[in-house]
Amino acid sequence: MNDHAAYQPPTDRRWLRTVLLGGAFLILLIGFPLIWLGSEFYAAQQRLAAIRLIEEQGGEIYRPYDAPDEADLSLAQRLAMAAMGEEINSNVMSVMWTGENIGSVLPALSYVRELQTLEIHDTTLSEAETAAIAKLPLEVILLSDVQLSPDQLQQLATNESLTNIVLEGPAASHEHLKRLPALGTLRWVGLSDTRLSDDSLQPLTKIMFLSALNISRVELESEEALAPLRQLKDLKILNLVDLPIDDSLFDKIAPLKHLEQLTLDKSKKSPELVDPQKAMETIGSLSNLKYLRLMNLPVSNEALQSISRATQLEELMCDGSQITDAGVQHLLKLKKLNHLRIHGAQLTDESIRELAKLPVLQSIELHDGSLRVRSNNFGVSPTAPGGGP
Repeated sequence: MNDHAAYQPPTDRRWLRTVLLGGAFLILLIGFPLIWLGSEFYAAQQRLAAIRLIEEQGGEIYRPYDAPDEADLSLAQRLAMAAMGEEINSNVMSVMWTGENIGSVLPALSYVRELQTLEIHDTTLSEAETAAIAKLPLEVILLSDVQLSPDQLQQLATNESLTNIVLEGPAASHEHLKRLPALGTLRWVGLSDTRLSDDSLQPLTKIMFLSALNISRVELESEEALAPLRQLKDLKILNLVDLPIDDSLFDKIAPLKHLEQLTLDKSKKSPELVDPQKAMETIGSLSNLKYLRLMNLPVSNEALQSISRATQLEELMCDGSQITDAGVQHLLKLKKLNHLRIHGAQLTDESIRELAKLPVLQSIELHDGSLRVRSNNFGVSPTAPGGGP
């Protein structure tokens, strides 16, 4: 008989082993949640300290309008909020920094949760600072009156989450724009307060996924400075604000058949259009337009006839000082119109009642600047005096 096979440990030893194993399991059962809770508290403290440091150093914090839903928070996050206040779990949507020494807050920015936008104003960035900014998981960067080299701007190409960039002043120079194609994830480009030569915008045609372009307050070398626009055939949004707009522009935007939003704001120094009707015909040919805003470009009844060909329009805003009741018949073709802003238009109540027939129209703004809404029948009685329709 094998004595070793028959051996059984004493009962007290088996009991001790069971106790030790059970104790170890209990420690693990309690310890892991405690470690998890502790890490959440520590991370929450770091976020709060980072936010306070940014504000103390002069940065401005912008939070989402809606606080995070408590149901979406983990148990640890709810406990942290109970112990340290609601601020501990609030997200930061945007940070704005003005002036020098942004390096003092760059480490803190890496702890800010859900940071999407960084605005930097009136400073000079070092290469180290630009490299640190490129590591932040930003979607939007705005550089206003910021001094940095074209090579530094290209450093931002390492940020694979960056979709929007706005360059105002020195950072929007011709040499800087040449580096933008390296930022391969860009969808939106904004340019302002600079001078555009005839080929400054050419690099934008090499940005593969560019779908939105905003240009404002720029000086044009000639009308050909905007010529590259005709090559941006995948644009969905084009905003040209406070620009010297002339008849030649409309030939440049005619090929942009995918446009859904168009804003044209002619600078006050620009001469009047020679053939405004042809310009409006071009706009009417953009069949995918949903949002159209025309400023300092007076729109007549005849112009409305052309614009009404863009039957997908959901919002129309224009100078309506030349629009009369006769033009309303053209607006009635826009069955998807939600919001109508025709400033200066002198329309009678009868025309307003006609506009009320548009199935989804929600608001009208006319000459007095007051907003008329569907809930009060746009400020007119539903029937004409005398009981007529």
